[in-house]
This record gives sequence, C-alpha cells and structure tokens, in this order.
Amino acid sequence: MRRLLKIENKAKLLLAAELALILSSLSWDTIGTFWIGFIYPAFFAICACVLAGNKHLLLTYLALAVIAIVAELLPKQIIVRLIQFSCHIAGFFFLAREIFRHSFFKDGVLPTDRIFAGISGYILLGLFAMLISFAIIDLQPNAFLNQITGKPPNPTDLLYFCFVTLTSLGYGDIIPITQPAKIITMLTALSGVLFLAIFISSLISRNHEPLRKDKHRR
Repeated sequence: MRRLLKIENKAKLLLAAELALILSSLSWDTIGTFWIGFIYPAFFAICACVLAGNKHLLLTYLALAVIAIVAELLPKQIIVRLIQFSCHIAGFFFLAREIFRHSFFKDGVLPTDRIFAGISGYILLGLFAMLISFAIIDLQPNAFLNQITGKPPNPTDLLYFCFVTLTSLGYGDIIPITQPAKIITMLTALSGVLFLAIFISSLISRNHEPLRKDKHRR
C-alpha cells in the first residue's frame, strides 16, 4: 500500500487515467454524454487514489465527485450545470495542487518522479481548459467556431482545440468567438508556456542542488 502511494506510482496512475480519458474522446460523438456517467467517474476514482495520501483531500474530492455525478442525472438546468462544473473545477484544483507540489516544490523527490508528475500536470492543464470551455459553451453555444464545418465544435474537437492551444501550436481551424472564449483561449496558451518554463527550470535547479551543497562543504 505504501508503494502504491509513492508519487512515482501516483503520477503514472494519473497519467494512464488522463490518456485513457483522451483516447475515449474518439467515441464521444457516438456515445454522447455516456462518458460523463461512466468514463468520468472512473477518472474520478483514479484521481481519488492519487490523493489517498491525504485523507482530508480524499474525502473532499470524493464528495465533489459524487455531487458532480448526481448533477449529471438531474434535468439540464443552468443552475445544475453550474453546480456540476463547479465541482469539477474544485476537484481539478485539489488534484493539480497535489501534482504541482511534487513537480516543483517538494524536496527529496526523485527526478523521474518529478518528470512523471510534471507530465501529468501538463496534461491536466489541457483537461482543465476543456472543462472551462465546456462551461462556456453551456452558457454561450456559439462561443467557438469550427471553420471547416461552419458549426460549433463537438466535444472531441474542443478537446483537440484545448491541447493545440496549450502547446501554442494553433492550427486555426477552430477559433474563439465570444469574449469569455477568447479569454480562456489566451489563458490556456499562456499557462502552457509558463508551465513548461517553470517545470524545466525547476528540474535544472533541483539537479544542481547537490553540486552547490558540495561546493559549500568544501
């Protein structure tokens, strides 16, 4: 059990869950919101395992997950959707804090553990951007435009757009139309660049710490 809770296994577990969630997007167009009711709870369960080292965070995260799943079964009113997305956002915040803490700030973490945690955190940023974009589309259905089809992007297209924006690739086939959509697009691109800069500098500085300590001892 202790081995399972080490950050290396946490990060690998979360990374596998994130990749599974992304790959499941291939069938989102055919299964509709089925993934919300079945695939997303599985993702929540794995994320709960990641937070299992902190009982308070674990219970809070599970409570948010249950509320979000119950909200999915209720009539699609705006207030219900807002509650659901608020729970998702809060859950992502707790998860990101745990992963980023091990990626950047915690001492005594092995470089490989830090790398896996950093990769998981980077993908988590893309999923978080997708979640916010979903919330915007719920309130403004024409917030984004797929210039190829001339229609708003479907969930799979939106996932693709968020990761293309996060990596600053920007093909331009999907564009933000409304002001909230433009702001979240800008923040997604900015967070992707800043995360990589901070993560790489953190790895370099951590690797040089033993050398600095040896110099001081001499």
